[in-house]
Amino acid sequence: MFCNQSQTGSARTKSAFLYEASIAIHFSKEISTIIWTTTRSILRLPQDDNAIASTFDFARARNSLKLPISMGGAGLTDPYDTVTGAFLAGLKDGLRSIQPNHPQVFDWWMERFASDIPQDAPMDLEALLRSVTASFKRCASAFAALDQDETPAAAPPRTITELLDAVGPTQYKITEVMMRHERQKLFSSLPASHRATFLSRSSPHGLDFLLAHPSSTSFRLSDEDMSFGLRAVAFLPPTNEDYTAISAALLTETEREGLHENYDFARALFRKYAHGWVRHFGITHVFGECAKHVGFLVGYEPRIEGIGSRGCGDIRIFHYTPDGRDYIIDASVAVADGKAYVQRAANTAGVAARLRVDSKDNKYEPTVRALGKIFKAYIVEDAGYIEQNVHSFFHTCALRACDYPDAVPEFTTWAVRSFDDYWYQRLSCKLVSGNAIMFRTARAKCLERSRGLAGRAFRSGSGGM
Repeated sequence: MFCNQSQTGSARTKSAFLYEASIAIHFSKEISTIIWTTTRSILRLPQDDNAIASTFDFARARNSLKLPISMGGAGLTDPYDTVTGAFLAGLKDGLRSIQPNHPQVFDWWMERFASDIPQDAPMDLEALLRSVTASFKRCASAFAALDQDETPAAAPPRTITELLDAVGPTQYKITEVMMRHERQKLFSSLPASHRATFLSRSSPHGLDFLLAHPSSTSFRLSDEDMSFGLRAVAFLPPTNEDYTAISAALLTETEREGLHENYDFARALFRKYAHGWVRHFGITHVFGECAKHVGFLVGYEPRIEGIGSRGCGDIRIFHYTPDGRDYIIDASVAVADGKAYVQRAANTAGVAARLRVDSKDNKYEPTVRALGKIFKAYIVEDAGYIEQNVHSFFHTCALRACDYPDAVPEFTTWAVRSFDDYWYQRLSCKLVSGNAIMFRTARAKCLERSRGLAGRAFRSGSGGM
């Protein structure tokens, strides 16, 4: 793209380079604006920051949403954050491929990029170079913070050659490191309860509902449920209402302790007034259907002798093991609770899920084993963490699916690449959908009760006067 420029001086070559960089930076700003305007629309948030500042922390929401899905975000990477590193890395990759085949062209580039930026360069070019070096220094600080081996130079480079030499890693590596650095900063800024939730959804397959595209797999989330799921990723309450005000009438002083923002009060209210049987049925049905698709005989809500009238499980898979023993599954959804996180002082996901597994095993496993059957607790956390027993189950069914070519005939999207992916996505969608239904029901109860209590207090006060 630079070969059309005159070779009469380095200033014009530098100008060409910076002009190309300016186009990339300007374009990335435009795309960034479109991304966040659309995101606000999907999340049903006002476009004006001043209109939401008192109720929502949109800066934190944005920092969370722009992380990759594997890091607990929504994959809305802001191109403006990575455009400079990507541009320089792409340029260096291009030069690296030119050098062995066209050494004269490579020498021509290096000769013109070796000198300093001209002192009489236009002001906009100087400003652009400052923008390029400032963005590059963010790359450098990200590498240094994460103790990478390939750490770019911390000093602002003054030549194009210095910039290219300091880039080091590839474009993908630069973006990955910067995103890891952003995730680390976000995590360190969160309170304990939010950290537990963030770790839960950062775990493998925790946010697979974002990959479940509409297809014949028939697990497309409604627009309302998708908005709900994204708001949870962004640490936003499910609606724009002020739950700090609603909570005053519905939460006790003890229940309000430790809550400090609208998102916290919303979660506390919903946890108190929601009933999760719809969500529980949804995830239980996923496990049962997965087993049926690979030829197992499945029964729901088994009644096991010696463990009370309800039984100890939700699903019974007959003849699950090679020696013909039945498999009892007790499915449950655990809350990614900040208290459990603090008590265990954990820095990994799944504390609440593992506590629930231990509780279920201690309660039911000895009795079920005495009856010659196998008991397993299948626990997922409301934020997305999937306990190891579930991973093992999907893996076992995937191996068995090789003998059942029609096990999942609906593989029609790029996102569903295997048997495991299909069922992880279904489980994630059922979890988010169940959360949304549960919270909508709880919201209606909260509003009804808060209005009733407020009206009763008003009538009582009026009568006293």
